[in-house]
Amino acid sequence: MWETIIWWEFRRIPYNIIVGLAGIVTSILMLLTALVCEKVIGEPIGMPDPPIILVLGVVLYGIAANICYTLGWVGELMAMKIWSDRIEAFGEAAFTLGTVGSVLLTLMPALLTGAVATVSIVIHLAHAF
Repeated sequence: MWETIIWWEFRRIPYNIIVGLAGIVTSILMLLTALVCEKVIGEPIGMPDPPIILVLGVVLYGIAANICYTLGWVGELMAMKIWSDRIEAFGEAAFTLGTVGSVLLTLMPALLTGAVATVSIVIHLAHAF
């Protein structure tokens, strides 16, 4: 049991770095989107009001991501009890899929905000002509 927990905890720092970098990319893209939209259509799409909510959201997201990460080793321990001898690659697969899923989830707000902003700018420019 402890070997499994240690295996997961040893990988928590790389997980947090990877997901954190995705969070930085998302934050930069959302800030750029808000700045462009403010300049073009007069509305900072993607920027919460008040902006401090963004900081609170980042902190809460980080906590939630680490709670979900912990569920990785909890899930592996449960799977070991259920499938004992057929559990070989569970941890590696769960870690990889969980990290990829976390990165995609972290990038999703920027992608959605970018899509909404693009449509809003196109509509705004279409009305200008």
